[in-house]
Amino acid sequence: MKKIIIYTPYTPSHPGAAGVRVHYLANALSEKGHNPLILSPADGKGLSLALRIRHENPSLVIGTAPPLPPLWWIWLGSRLSIAPFVLDAKEDGRAMDILSRSSHSVKEFLFLSLRKWIYTHADALWFLTESDRQEARSQYGIDSSRLTLVTNGTDPRLVFDAVQRKKMRQEWKVSSQDYVILYAGSIGDEDLEGLLDSLPSISRREIWVFVLASDQSPANQVLKKKLQEKMRKKIPRSIIRENIPIGEMGPILSGGDIGIVPWRNSLPTSLPVKVFDYAGTGLPVVAKAPAGGELDCFLKAHPTWGKSVDSWDAFHQLLSSKKPSPSGRKLRAQAIHADWDRPSIMRKAVEWLDEKRLLL
Repeated sequence: MKKIIIYTPYTPSHPGAAGVRVHYLANALSEKGHNPLILSPADGKGLSLALRIRHENPSLVIGTAPPLPPLWWIWLGSRLSIAPFVLDAKEDGRAMDILSRSSHSVKEFLFLSLRKWIYTHADALWFLTESDRQEARSQYGIDSSRLTLVTNGTDPRLVFDAVQRKKMRQEWKVSSQDYVILYAGSIGDEDLEGLLDSLPSISRREIWVFVLASDQSPANQVLKKKLQEKMRKKIPRSIIRENIPIGEMGPILSGGDIGIVPWRNSLPTSLPVKVFDYAGTGLPVVAKAPAGGELDCFLKAHPTWGKSVDSWDAFHQLLSSKKPSPSGRKLRAQAIHADWDRPSIMRKAVEWLDEKRLLL
């Protein structure tokens, strides 16, 4: 049995995509007979974290990003342990924003230097999308044999349930003429402000359900309060729920008619996990995303999942169209699960580590 450290800013107990990813990675490692140990900022910072890793004497260290700065210490801990280091590199809006500009401040230059160091010194790198993998190759000249895709996928705990749909819509006081628009995501990750600021007049038949994941940081709480005030002011029938565990999301998603993705233009290389969460219950997607980006291309390649547009006007026109029928959602969700099962994806990622002889 090999001890494998996974460093993550968001543990499996934290609501949100990053915690769910770590949950299934740890499960896949355990299934192969390994002993995964999850470390987070609560277990130390800086040199103390590197020394904690050295004390554990792992056979492999996996670090998830963003944020990027703590991973230098994770890399150092792996080297002190003489253990390979794998970077699980998810989308990073800060990096994409800085790289899009020709001139940088001293702080930004140091950040880019740190990014280059971690990318080029990792023994292997995982990416969510092909765009991110290609960016690493072109930006830093990393050999393709060290890079692989470990995509997001649907969570088997998210299934469409007609009985639960009826219960949720009764709880929300939804009539047969009403239309439920649902958002599930972390505060600050997406352009909820742009969505709310661009809202036209809302029909009384529209019910907007916001399932928000938030932490207790001052900045997060300030933004949450601002968003909640706008929701209540601009949407006559809005419902706000917070920090719902993924295991309890199935009934909520079953109750919706449309799942929305107000994606930021600064993240064209990203494919948000909520697309898979919605699809897990057969919930159609309406996304506002940069044209030609990963999300836009994915939905064009999978038109039964939903549709992407690149302006708020077009986005709101889609939402105002006739609501889709819930009939057939169960069969549709089952078909999607078969191709995009998250546990299977993580098992393949662990098999890739074996193939690369990183788990010897």
